[in-house]
Amino acid sequence: MKLSTPSRFMNAICQTLTFSLLLIPSFMSAQACLTQYNFMAFGNVTAQHSDIQGAAYICGNATLSNYAVGKGLGPSTTSSNVSITGIPSNKPADGVVLRVGGTLAMTNAEIVNGTAVAGTKGAITGVIGTINTGGMPYSCTDLKNYYVGLSDYYKNQAANGTYTNNGAGTHTYDAKGLSGTVIINMTDMYINGTGALNLVNSGNASAIIINVNDPNGDPQAWSAGLNQEFTNNSNKIIWNFYNATTIQLSAIGWKGTILAPNANLKMDNGHVDGNVIVNNYNGGNTGIPNGNQNAGEFHTCEGETNCAHNVYFNGVLP
Repeated sequence: MKLSTPSRFMNAICQTLTFSLLLIPSFMSAQACLTQYNFMAFGNVTAQHSDIQGAAYICGNATLSNYAVGKGLGPSTTSSNVSITGIPSNKPADGVVLRVGGTLAMTNAEIVNGTAVAGTKGAITGVIGTINTGGMPYSCTDLKNYYVGLSDYYKNQAANGTYTNNGAGTHTYDAKGLSGTVIINMTDMYINGTGALNLVNSGNASAIIINVNDPNGDPQAWSAGLNQEFTNNSNKIIWNFYNATTIQLSAIGWKGTILAPNANLKMDNGHVDGNVIVNNYNGGNTGIPNGNQNAGEFHTCEGETNCAHNVYFNGVLP
């Protein structure tokens, strides 16, 4: 299928769908408004002691305990603190903040500012909120094909920024002061252990795509700290794990959107300031003191330790 340059990235999908970016006909005719979901998994999700502050679209089964979904969306159909041109941000118009294609099991959990819909109900204990049964409005196959295509598109773009492994766990991502979309290709397969990831010269960029190459499918164990410039630009960064099969984030505050449609993401004692698009997700509570809600968070700070902000991608892509 012919590739064309993304037009305002995902926002266009919510509108006319008149451009052609790796979209197959059934997906285009569905007029799928993907800007509604800030967490998407094409397989299964197991998570505990945390929350997804926005809406979630889970194609497989979901097992959630001591968990909340939708806390940052507000009672109306759109989030009051989000202006988006890009990856998902707004509350679904139908008010369903948690979609599960398979079986949903929940224990001591909340569904906030909306409802949940699942293919079937599993064990439901101590849940606040409404869970109905039903189907998925958008084809999971089509969605995954789209995001795989998008990931492939960006990996094939010429780099205009640079990546440097400085040794001793320090890595520099240089946007070169460029305006527009900056592409940075990361040549290391993964970062293991403590260290520092430093973004520099990014003030003029409208979007920053960091392509992470992992040709052998090696586990990616990230636990390094990200500098303030990464924090300041969280809402315009996409980490494109285009060939990763396993990603592990541990004790880290991740800055930017994770685009990894073929990867299994495991997260312990951390949070993501951005959107998440993965195959499977496992959010455990390893190393979490006193059961605090900091195991794989995607949400707004509410006085919690190590909390994440309600950050969505709103960079401007060509």
